[in-house]
Amino acid sequence: MDIKCNNSQLSQIISWSSSRYNEYKKSYVIKSIITHVTEGIDGEWEWESGVYSESVHQRKWAMRKCKNTGGIYKLIIKDGISILIKNGTEEFNIKI
Repeated sequence: MDIKCNNSQLSQIISWSSSRYNEYKKSYVIKSIITHVTEGIDGEWEWESGVYSESVHQRKWAMRKCKNTGGIYKLIIKDGISILIKNGTEEFNIKI
């Protein structure tokens, strides 16, 4: 699927958890994608979002990453072609 490299289209594709344990915020990820695509430099980048919760397992508290929240996004730029992969299954061709 082709999408334009802008804030509104990327915002519709990217699901991001507001968990305080996430390394990045959604706005940062979108801005990074736009910057990388605009610059057009070959490379690969990955961002991950999820929800963290405390759970008891064998009387120990542990932080675990819950599945099916947020997602994993990988941006691949090669020879001027930009592809965003969402959760390893959906691919989006990003056009400037």
